[in-house]
Amino acid sequence: MAMNPSGMTYDELEERASQCAGFVKLMTGVANNAAIGIARDCHDQLRKHPGYKQRVKMLFKNAIINEYKRYRTGLVSPRPDQVRFFDMSDMTSSARKKYGAVTDAQYFEFWEGTGALAYQKSKPLIGSLWNKFRLSMLNLGVPYPEIVAWGLVGAAVLELSVTVWQRTMRSVHDAFDGILSMQTVEKIYHPFCMIRLSAAWQRALKELSPEISTYDLNDVDERNVAIGVEQLTELWISAELPFDSTMQAVEDFKDDIFSTKGYAKKAIRELSEMRNNAVEELKQTENDLWK
Repeated sequence: MAMNPSGMTYDELEERASQCAGFVKLMTGVANNAAIGIARDCHDQLRKHPGYKQRVKMLFKNAIINEYKRYRTGLVSPRPDQVRFFDMSDMTSSARKKYGAVTDAQYFEFWEGTGALAYQKSKPLIGSLWNKFRLSMLNLGVPYPEIVAWGLVGAAVLELSVTVWQRTMRSVHDAFDGILSMQTVEKIYHPFCMIRLSAAWQRALKELSPEISTYDLNDVDERNVAIGVEQLTELWISAELPFDSTMQAVEDFKDDIFSTKGYAKKAIRELSEMRNNAVEELKQTENDLWK
């Protein structure tokens, strides 16, 4: 069997690439789609700010509409020189049989649905984080602190989605055992990164409330807020949530995505096994650290 310079067969390399693509979809499916849902909720609150007019409105439109469309297009309709992640024709015959007559658009919609459970489970932490930001803005004398705080929550979750992507890229790089450079890994999976959307949101927020331009979450006085962000981070990168969210999406879309209920049940069983293995590996790692 043909070998590549790394010593792995091309079949082994292809399988590794497929596994990594699945892992990237798993992690970003939770973080990206939950972040987008939360940011949209935050935007609804920001409309109440007296300064939400003209240029500010245009900047937020650029963030949550234009940049989102750019991000979505990059995943659904990539350029010829980019990797395709949601093209049903790229699947193996066995995988295609499992999904039946599903279109690329339906497959992508299913992936977007993997963030629904994460969005729901994040709500208590989001409420707490909003209050921490509100108190911080109040102490700093920022006008309309209760509204600006929602903008900071939106900025935090979008930035967190980028952090999750970056952590995922490091894991993928490690999985390839040095075969691919970090730069190559990031280029391949860059369509899943929402850094442009995050930056556009922050520009709009600073236009709405210039007072936050010098706000630093790493300041010692903002430790309480930073803890709130850390709690949300721990939830999104936990061993359980990505699998739980994906299993919920399978349940929600089983009649639309899978060719039979049997395939849907099998997918849930496989995800449950992977979840249990991930939790067990994490426990083992923690035990090793304490030895």
